[in-house]
Amino acid sequence: MNLSLSLCSLDFGMSNWQKINNTFGDEFIRRKWFSGQEIYTPFVILGWYRSGTTLLTSLLQNHPELVCYSEVFLPKEPLWGQGVYNRFVNVNKAQQLRDQHPDQFLKQYIFRAYQKGKGGVGFKLLYPQLQSNVALANALVAIPNLKVILLQRENLLDLWVSAQVARKTGVKNKVNTQRNSTVQLTLDPKDLEKRFQNLKRGQDEMHVFAKQFNSLELTYEALNADRKAVMQEVFQFLNVTPKEVETSLVKQQKQPLSEIVQNFDGLVAYFKGTDSEKYFL
Repeated sequence: MNLSLSLCSLDFGMSNWQKINNTFGDEFIRRKWFSGQEIYTPFVILGWYRSGTTLLTSLLQNHPELVCYSEVFLPKEPLWGQGVYNRFVNVNKAQQLRDQHPDQFLKQYIFRAYQKGKGGVGFKLLYPQLQSNVALANALVAIPNLKVILLQRENLLDLWVSAQVARKTGVKNKVNTQRNSTVQLTLDPKDLEKRFQNLKRGQDEMHVFAKQFNSLELTYEALNADRKAVMQEVFQFLNVTPKEVETSLVKQQKQPLSEIVQNFDGLVAYFKGTDSEKYFL
């Protein structure tokens, strides 16, 4: 979008200055045409896939004192998910800088100056996007006072089934206007056992990485059970004013696991007496 043409198309009456500022203010600051605020809490939402990171990101995006980007380290291209803030960004240029120099990318596009009133700036990072990216890991460690919200899903069967439902339906995140879809799966017990081991190993590694920072550990289960209480804890951690925030995202699959997984009883018998038995209770 051409910024100058966009400005010309607006009515420059006195009452419209706030609209102009809301639309273009942060872009003026990003281009360093205006000075901005650089004192805020930098943060990262770190989690495994299907662990509520998109839900938490959506909730934080609706807090007026926060800027919370989505998957800016998505392998294909940055998924900004923050509306107006990056409406004018050259995606190819940003992606090239991100892939070659993640430290510079974070400084130029994420942890930069913003309009006054922002108490926190952060983004969502899935652990697989970090695992083999040493440069990104080093860049995060070098950010002064970075806070990490570590979000984990305790029930790994729920996590894996959710991932398979998303793959089968093609719907990763669901809004409250979408209809429920009925999905049935058959899971191989030996394959599932390996999946549990890999997921547990990844979550342990993620936990070790987060320990380097001032971190807040949350669970998907707690976020679903008492969202208001968990969000108040998050806002306190980020040093912003507690607010009631909403999202249009809803739980994708509401069927019991025993109805989704056709061979559920067989899996219960297979994992009986193992550490993974708790996922089936």
